[in-house]
Amino acid sequence: MKFFFFALLLVLFVVVSSEKQNVDAIPCTICEIMMEIVDKIIGDKRTEDEIITALEKVCGMLPSQYVDECNLLVSQYGPDLIQWFLDDVTPQQICQYLGLC
Repeated sequence: MKFFFFALLLVLFVVVSSEKQNVDAIPCTICEIMMEIVDKIIGDKRTEDEIITALEKVCGMLPSQYVDECNLLVSQYGPDLIQWFLDDVTPQQICQYLGLC
């Protein structure tokens, strides 16, 4: 779990600090990374409870200014997110469905 937290922070730092990065692509990149981490956390344990718990864990890993927005996203799209993970939808597709990519 510490590895995922470190990896998320490292990638967020690189994405946000990159001067060449397209500003519009930042939410997409962060979303994809978050959904990939959720996917790794749940692994083969694809139950509704495991998915929600993993989503909440990932939201808790974010810098404090993003936690509320992440939790709101999980609240609003919880049933959809659960179904997408149960259907093995890719993290990239999930972020497209959410309108972040």
